[in-house]
Amino acid sequence: MNFYGDPPWQRFMDRLFGTKVWRLDRGGVYIGGILLDYYNAPEIVSKIPQGDLLKTISNITIVFSKSIDKGSIMPPLGSLYPQWKSIEVYMNGDEVPFYEYFRVSLSSDGKILTIYPNYHLNYGSVYRIVLTNRIRGSDGTKLIKSYDLWFTTEKENRLDQ
Repeated sequence: MNFYGDPPWQRFMDRLFGTKVWRLDRGGVYIGGILLDYYNAPEIVSKIPQGDLLKTISNITIVFSKSIDKGSIMPPLGSLYPQWKSIEVYMNGDEVPFYEYFRVSLSSDGKILTIYPNYHLNYGSVYRIVLTNRIRGSDGTKLIKSYDLWFTTEKENRLDQ
């Protein structure tokens, strides 16, 4: 049986076995040499770009360890917004609507997510993109945790100064 998060019997096992119970980062519980409730949740393998002073037209590429369910990221047909906020974006500390600033595509194997700016991003701004645990693998398992991407865009290069 697989559970997302703590299994319902976790507290009982903690009390019964104490320090002999280990929670695994990728899900599951290890009790005295026995692995229980394990699943292979998707995780982020790499993210590009990273850092400061990115161009305002930079694309963001995220590589997952396994195939992602397109429906957990893309808005349903005929809708401008997803049913839930699986990707959130903050500009200079304030949340802004993701799909007003960005669009996304998923590779044919479902492992590479590319985020494109709709136009160009604001100059000299700090962006934080949060990939929430509402993103699911193609087998239905969710990201164990949310992932944050931070970057600052380049300053405007004005010729009239």
